[in-house]
Amino acid sequence: MAQLSGVKTVSDSVIEYEGKRYEKTEGPVQFCDLLRCDDDTVGDVEEGAFYLVSMVKYGVVGFVDDDSDERGLGEDTGYDYDASPTKFTVFRRVESAQHTFQSLGELCFLIERKRSELAELEARLAEESALKVGDWARVIRPTHNEDIRFGAIVRVIKTDDSSIPYYVEAPGGVRDWARSIALEKLTPAEARTALLAEIDELFTEEAVASAAE
Repeated sequence: MAQLSGVKTVSDSVIEYEGKRYEKTEGPVQFCDLLRCDDDTVGDVEEGAFYLVSMVKYGVVGFVDDDSDERGLGEDTGYDYDASPTKFTVFRRVESAQHTFQSLGELCFLIERKRSELAELEARLAEESALKVGDWARVIRPTHNEDIRFGAIVRVIKTDDSSIPYYVEAPGGVRDWARSIALEKLTPAEARTALLAEIDELFTEEAVASAAE
């Protein structure tokens, strides 16, 4: 999307677009922000015109210029062309009490808000699922040296900041390092139930008869 039409300037710090209010912000540019070009040296971008930050690539936000080229905001962004954020004034949508989400601007705002909420939730879940010293887990993938069998119940006895962060111990004293994806966190109650089930298996009729031979 090239320069926007229908942007109304309320003041130097407030604009309206598609009936929604945007206010000037000094923070980093975000997806769905509106940009006002303040410099005539930006290629294929008109000074004083407004542009929608409509894409995110390689972790960098960008917009489409008047020649339909994609421009990343920053240096060496990986886009077709780059543009310095310092040459733009950034306006961000102000949330109102009512939402219809019938326009592109409204849709962008909703998407960005949901992304922020999802990122916060994922961070919280990751923190809750992280193993700590003393936690119990089930081995669901090979450990580093494959010293502990698949399905074994283990306890975390040491952690570090490496890519293989968990040093775990299985019943019998066997120890090995394991990646996060190799372990499934268990509550103490779940670990107790699983260990009791393993003990019960040792006393099946078949196991007892085999041991007696």
